[in-house]
Amino acid sequence: MRRVLIVGVGSSHGDDQAGWYVVRRLREWLLSDHALLSTDRDSVHTLEFDDLSIEIRQAQTPTDLLNWVDGQETLHLIDACENTGEPRTIEIVPETQIALESSWREVLETGRTLGGTHGFDILSVLDLSCHLGIQPERVIFWLVPGDTFEASEELSEGLASAIKRTVHEIVDCLRIRK
Repeated sequence: MRRVLIVGVGSSHGDDQAGWYVVRRLREWLLSDHALLSTDRDSVHTLEFDDLSIEIRQAQTPTDLLNWVDGQETLHLIDACENTGEPRTIEIVPETQIALESSWREVLETGRTLGGTHGFDILSVLDLSCHLGIQPERVIFWLVPGDTFEASEELSEGLASAIKRTVHEIVDCLRIRK
């Protein structure tokens, strides 16, 4: 069975909640498909159908990934980024640092938006997972553009449509790779 881990990274600071919102809506979407079986334990949602096992989690810090990535074929990582217009997707093969559909340099330059507000950034965590030998075969970053990242701010007006679009694109990606 192929194993897929979907993680929304976020915090309670304005649009930085985007990753959390995406995984909540994605879980609701996938659970509405009656072909799926679900187990829910300790805030971990596991969905299984055909030859695919999908685990959905929320993370407050990128280091949470180190406890979850071992044995996963694909990691879908959703995080907020500074508003660049449209949601962006970057796919990489961690062990080789080969980026698909973009350059590794672009991933590094985008690194500040891939966990920069969470202390230990996502790229460093993925690099550490390679050194530990627990990295997934493929990582797909889903970057949701946001405008407000301060502790006391609410979600920005444009975030809802970016979240909805990201959920649809992840569902399509899961169906394509099924």
